[in-house]
Amino acid sequence: MVSTATKLKRPIWTAAMSVVSGVQTFATPVARMLNYRSLNSNADIRAFGPDFVNYLRIEAPNADLADINPFDRVWIRTAPANPADQLATDSDYYVISVDIGAGGVGVALLRKLNTDA
Repeated sequence: MVSTATKLKRPIWTAAMSVVSGVQTFATPVARMLNYRSLNSNADIRAFGPDFVNYLRIEAPNADLADINPFDRVWIRTAPANPADQLATDSDYYVISVDIGAGGVGVALLRKLNTDA
C-alpha cells in the first residue's frame, strides 16, 4: 500500500480516450484524488534530458490506476471548463504509460500537452 497521506492528495480529472470514425474522442472527465509530482531525480533528468520539466509522475495503489490508460487526457491544475467537450481541448496533460506494480503500487507517467517538443 502507498504511504501517501490523504491530505497530500490533490484533485485531478481524467477522460478516457476512444476512437470514433478515426477521430480521438474522450469520455466525460472523472474527478480523482491522487498524488502527483514532477520528475526531478538524476535518473529522470538523464532519461528525459532538458524536456523533463514537461512530465509528471503519479504513484498510487494499483486499484486507483486500474482504469487509467495511455492516451487518456488529464486536467491537473484546473477543472475541465466544458465536461461535455469530447475533444478535451482544454486538458493539460495526457497519459504516456501506466505500469501496474507487482507490489501493489503503480506508476503513471504524464506528458504536458502543447509543448514545442
